[in-house]
Amino acid sequence: MNTNVWLEPGGHLLKEALLQEARTLNRLHRPPTRLDDWLAYRERLRERLMAAAGTFPDPPALDLREHGTVRMDGYRIVKLTYQSRPGLRVTANLFVPDAPGRHPAVLNVHGHFPQGKVAVEVAARGHTLAPEGFVVLSVDAIGAGERGPAHGKPGASLLSVGETLLGMQVYDNMRAIDLLQSLDCVDPGLIGVTGASGGGNQTMWISALDPRVKAAVPVVSVGTFEAYVTHGNCWCETLPDGLNIAEEWGVLGLIAPNPLLVLTAHREQIDAFVEAEMLRAYADARRIYSLYGAEERLAYQILDLPHGYFPEMRRHMLGWFKHWLQGQGPPLPRTLPKDPALPESALKCFPGKSRPKDIKPLIEYVSFRSKALKKVFLHPGKLDRNDKRRELARLLRRRDGPHHVRLSEVVSGEEEGRRYQKFTVESEPGVLLPLPPHSIGKARLVGCHCRSSGRERGLLSGGGGERSPDEGQEPLPGGPAEHWRDPLGAPRR
Repeated sequence: MNTNVWLEPGGHLLKEALLQEARTLNRLHRPPTRLDDWLAYRERLRERLMAAAGTFPDPPALDLREHGTVRMDGYRIVKLTYQSRPGLRVTANLFVPDAPGRHPAVLNVHGHFPQGKVAVEVAARGHTLAPEGFVVLSVDAIGAGERGPAHGKPGASLLSVGETLLGMQVYDNMRAIDLLQSLDCVDPGLIGVTGASGGGNQTMWISALDPRVKAAVPVVSVGTFEAYVTHGNCWCETLPDGLNIAEEWGVLGLIAPNPLLVLTAHREQIDAFVEAEMLRAYADARRIYSLYGAEERLAYQILDLPHGYFPEMRRHMLGWFKHWLQGQGPPLPRTLPKDPALPESALKCFPGKSRPKDIKPLIEYVSFRSKALKKVFLHPGKLDRNDKRRELARLLRRRDGPHHVRLSEVVSGEEEGRRYQKFTVESEPGVLLPLPPHSIGKARLVGCHCRSSGRERGLLSGGGGERSPDEGQEPLPGGPAEHWRDPLGAPRR
């Protein structure tokens, strides 16, 4: 039985609708032209962004623990852990210059390296900055390095406990700044942040949401939120309702008037981070910096490189931090010290296969939080069914009433001895669902089936295990009318 409702494939329609919605939202976000207007807007914006990112609980004691030291020429690397949230510790490397006194510090955050902080490209920034008089703290993001495994897709599971992967990283990095400011070797008023790709996003978010950051260098990560739509960025770069709240220039604007250097790759492979998108965000962020009279504190460089944090980018980063955090020379590229030959394993806090129970991977933390929340929400007298229904409807963006639903003309016919009616429902603006009912008779009950493999397989498998159409299974028997539809993104959509 031909279950197609449309004569032509329609999978592109949803994508086009999403792109149009993204274009519309982008244009609804425009930079203010007066400083007073921006200052009022920025406070509301920061509050909305932090609310969307998850929870930011009162911090517990850092409970700093050292796990060994690696001696280098002119500096040392301390392997340590600190407590971010109750029962959740962060693994880190602290690069400390041998020179006495207080030094500027740089928080070094990694991108999508499964090795996390010990990856050669990530550790290289510590080896660059420490000989130049900077304290550097390199941290493992939750779900990576010694806090792995699992990072990207499993990050969605945090939504079930009221968190986001982006927000978890921001909070961990806030705690990293707490740690830096607690050290006798750090000048607490001179802290910078840098990272590439996912680490560049972390750099942008922590610099925007924590005023203690005084200089930032995000690398191969700046673009527009509009460009994120349909391009499938990682959960660590995704803020729920992000484009409804702001465009990326607004987040960059929150960093103003602190110094911000954006490094972009000319041969960028990720659509959201290409130079054209970076320049769009940069142009609007520059308008915010101009309101402060601080245009010289915002700059960008487009380098003829692919996606990554290469030595040429480190040269620019070093010059930027030496100028703005040390007051030494112009903010121009500097000569790099030689990278030492140090194996990744030498920088692990726990080089064996085992690690303490409070070094929780992402999925284990979600389970830990789920159990705690269950005790709270299932406590007698705490659960109101109607309140929970309203809350669920809000989370699912459910629209009230049927007034927003549109129905196409119904096409009726008969094929293989079975009567059918086919039609299309617009369930929300731009979202079209082709519905091919079958077993039409005197039925008054209607069942709607949605299968991840598409309606064709569902009809042929009788709703049970997955079978392909060529297995020759009979369609479902007659009875109540049954509507089979393709879920968003399934075959034939």
